Amino acid sequence: AFIVNRKLPENYFHTKDYVVIPATGLPRGSAAPITSLDSPVKPGNDEFKTGKPSEKTAPPPEVLKRMAITFDDGPHPEYTERLLLALRESRVRATFFVVGKQVELHPGLVRKIFQDGHEIANHTFSHRDMRRLSASEIAEELDKTEKLVFAVTGKKMKYFRPPGGQYNSAVVAAAKEKGYEMVLWSVFPQDHRNPPASQIRARTLAGAKAGGIVLFHSGIQNT
Repeated sequence: AFIVNRKLPENYFHTKDYVVIPATGLPRGSAAPITSLDSPVKPGNDEFKTGKPSEKTAPPPEVLKRMAITFDDGPHPEYTERLLLALRESRVRATFFVVGKQVELHPGLVRKIFQDGHEIANHTFSHRDMRRLSASEIAEELDKTEKLVFAVTGKKMKYFRPPGGQYNSAVVAAAKEKGYEMVLWSVFPQDHRNPPASQIRARTLAGAKAGGIVLFHSGIQNT
């Protein structure tokens, strides 16, 4: 298990709560997702060791009951608008980790995501295994998507998720240099394998914990 830093962004009341991977102390080539959170609060050294929140870092009680919903690999020409409708009806805001090639094809969908108040984050330009890329190629993957999204929203993205959760120290260093915080997940219902919707729901609920992060995919009908 990784030692993780978790912080509550300014708009955490809109179900935002991220797990951020620190820039040092990571095993090379690791691709394992975070599978649990030891404390439902932003941990300092003492809290992480004991699992007990301190008065200084404990967020409001209502935040502890919430999770972050994230969608990878979009925008998708068929399913993104359906996701947006469902989120709008449920009054839920999510984070969309977009792929640059898809942004290039569907800028209007990115605009709709942004206009609905969701967070847009970087999922690289071409969805390659970042561990196999040079430092300049990693930077290019991030920069190309950043420019495409900024052209639509006028806003710089804050968060980055490596495709497949695949990263190494070079990926972490590049993300940090570009001003990103890397985000993985705590719940993965494997919707990318297109199981029945009931199975996606059951897996999600089985892994759900306050302060967690759910990884869904934008182009899956049953999601």
